[in-house]
Amino acid sequence: MRKSRFSGNLTRIAVIATALAVVAVFSVAGTLAAFSATYTWNSDYAETDGFGYSDTSYKLDIFAKDALLAPGDSGRSVLRGPNFGTDTVVWTFAESNEDVIPLIFYVLDENGSPESGSLYSAYDYAALGAFGTETPDGRINFADVSSDASSIASYLFVGGTLCWVWPSAITDGDGVVVAGEAVDNYKSFCASLSEEESGFSSSLAGILDKYVVAYAVRAVGGNYAVELISSASGKWSVSEGLVGYDGNIIPVCEGEFFTTPCLSGDLNASSSLYVFVAETYADEFASELASSGTEAVVTEGKYIVSPQGDGSYYMSRDDGAAVARKLFAVFPDTVKTAARISVTVTAVVTV
Repeated sequence: MRKSRFSGNLTRIAVIATALAVVAVFSVAGTLAAFSATYTWNSDYAETDGFGYSDTSYKLDIFAKDALLAPGDSGRSVLRGPNFGTDTVVWTFAESNEDVIPLIFYVLDENGSPESGSLYSAYDYAALGAFGTETPDGRINFADVSSDASSIASYLFVGGTLCWVWPSAITDGDGVVVAGEAVDNYKSFCASLSEEESGFSSSLAGILDKYVVAYAVRAVGGNYAVELISSASGKWSVSEGLVGYDGNIIPVCEGEFFTTPCLSGDLNASSSLYVFVAETYADEFASELASSGTEAVVTEGKYIVSPQGDGSYYMSRDDGAAVARKLFAVFPDTVKTAARISVTVTAVVTV
């Protein structure tokens, strides 16, 4: 076989040499124009062997869709993917958890129990280090919980089960529920994660300046007692979630009573600012509030202002009045939403 292949090569070389000799003869004779010929050998294409892996994303169903988490909840997900064999793999675990929801993540060992070395949480469980909690997979001790995500990353593998638990009952080594300052602090922190703070939006000030000329309600009764708040240079304002006029905080209604809040923490979702808007502009006012995301309710009927001899004013209902105002209850926005968390697991394989 080798002899046949080399014989073929010698033949091709000989053909080329003959062609060149012909060119030389006719060039010397000068009877024909010069010409040339090019011989090219192209090989077939060859490709590198496949790497065997490609960038791939998997769904980590560790939290139920639109899940609302609370102490006592738990979840898990099996890590799907290719068999990396003996190739080098670097695992990482990351979470988006700005409010530090105190979930504890762990990987199950070969017996289906929490691997103590894999326990990880963004929350610092040091104050509860003498205690632990039960999970669906067995007991875990807070002393084993690391705040370094690399602790759990080193235990991740394809086919492994990644789990989490939000501890509720705090127990000692005998499984007895314990109490104390550290436990109380933990429970208070957990409760704070589901609380929502309310406050009026800063965009409300400009809308009030545009439509609310004179009045804000201070009391509720058979008629509405009203405070005249307009002035030549008066301006509405919203500062730290509270509505003011000429620098004075405007009262809000809580149930049947009006109170003047000192902090936005004094407000809740039902705290209502009552204002009167000329009927002519009521629809525009409502539309701008809606566009800004502020909730408001307009009461039925029309009202007129009746000044009293003592300098006070009353707003009484008069559906037949030609010039009247509409009464709006304007509610604060939620300025702090419930805490959120998401998890990302990555594996980088090198061959």
